[in-house]
Amino acid sequence: MSNYQGTQVLLHVYDITPSPTTNDYLMYIGMGAFHTGVQLYSNEYSFGGSQDAHPSASGMHTCTPKQAEGIYRTSIDMGMTSKTSKEVDRILSELGEKYKAAEYNLFTRNCNDFCDELCFALVGKQIPPWINRMSSIARYCPCVFPKTTDKAPLASFNAFQGQGYALSDAKPIEPEQRKNERQAALERLAKAAKS
Repeated sequence: MSNYQGTQVLLHVYDITPSPTTNDYLMYIGMGAFHTGVQLYSNEYSFGGSQDAHPSASGMHTCTPKQAEGIYRTSIDMGMTSKTSKEVDRILSELGEKYKAAEYNLFTRNCNDFCDELCFALVGKQIPPWINRMSSIARYCPCVFPKTTDKAPLASFNAFQGQGYALSDAKPIEPEQRKNERQAALERLAKAAKS
């Protein structure tokens, strides 16, 4: 009889908004914009891609734990898996085949869907619903979110290294412009209060 205790499965959660404060506010209504990765042993596994990827290319990738795209927020202990390293390799291979980079979609097939399926295969538990709730809403009420297409413009975000698909063609507001707009709004408020 073996004393094998299993392997810990950790879910790492990252903010993918330009400012973590955005998700702090969204958390009050039970959602946010998050990236996730599952840590097994010394690797973190996740899913990403683009419509430009080769159709057979896997979107599964690894990184050093807590070093994925986005701003690290928290880790959730999903439990211990009793799967052997051979069984884990088989699960990862199957998910790597199933999750193609060209099929990545911010709302309907994203890193959170991948991590949910991986956690369920490893420990029989799904990731907390608040992590992917925004995407779930977008799936059932697409009119709530800006329309995205395969032709969506690429945009760089502070939270990412590299590029991703923009939800709109709006340009980011520069800090100086934001400061000036805030100052003008305060002056209008002060003037209105005196009237």
